[in-house]
Amino acid sequence: MRKKTETLKSLQGTFRPDRASTTSLKLEAIIPTCPINLSGEARIIWDDLCRKLIDLKVLTTLDGYVLAMYCESFTRWDTLRKFLQENGDSYQSETGLCKIRPEVQSLKECLNSLDILTAKLCLSPKDREKIVLPEAKEADEFEEFLRTGKASRGKAGK
Repeated sequence: MRKKTETLKSLQGTFRPDRASTTSLKLEAIIPTCPINLSGEARIIWDDLCRKLIDLKVLTTLDGYVLAMYCESFTRWDTLRKFLQENGDSYQSETGLCKIRPEVQSLKECLNSLDILTAKLCLSPKDREKIVLPEAKEADEFEEFLRTGKASRGKAGK
């Protein structure tokens, strides 16, 4: 079983500061730059997923490569699926034997890749049900002062 990231623990509501690693990397949720070599269909999937993942605040600049692999794998899977729908899963060889098309194996490999990448990006229903979005908390004047260096004009400034 893989160790959960602190971000995932925080989203699920299981984060404990006393057990937190002091060396973990904290990144801002931001849409990564789309690779220039993505196909047109993969770019459509990229744009759609980026919007959805950034709303959940689980996408960072480092996730771009994994997301690109997902988009290309999904596009390849869709192409193979359409081919097999049109031509069938098997064909008759020159000797008259019924054989399975090589595209069937390629489709299975795409599905395996998509399964792994889906888990990494928290796209599966099982992974999503573990995520609990943090509740919005009221602004703390002291935290605001530490962050900006200026006193807020809340109750004390009146």
